Amino acid sequence: MKNRVKELRDAKHLTQTGLALKVGSTQQTISKIEREIGVPKLDLALIMADFFNVTLEYLFCLSDKKHKLEHQIEIDKTIEEFYDFFVDYQDLNSENKETLNLIMRRLLEVQANEEAE
Repeated sequence: MKNRVKELRDAKHLTQTGLALKVGSTQQTISKIEREIGVPKLDLALIMADFFNVTLEYLFCLSDKKHKLEHQIEIDKTIEEFYDFFVDYQDLNSENKETLNLIMRRLLEVQANEEAE
């Protein structure tokens, strides 16, 4: 079944094994899903959609609407709140955008470690 699992996994910089660990599956299952030779069970599909914060329809290419209406409303509010940041981000060159993304991921890792302690 056609899906966007690889695209969404790559956007999170995860390996197939990394995604499998996050969603309680195996690398082999993720590989089959990505190669469209396997269809996940409904519970795994729901877990993956939740993990990627997308609808099932988007995950399986049945719609181009990525988020449910309530999530889109939250996204719109966040965009409004951080609009100036987004505008400044767009003005960065690609190298500086990648640097900022790396910094953001590192900050999130540090925060997660602090919360776990």
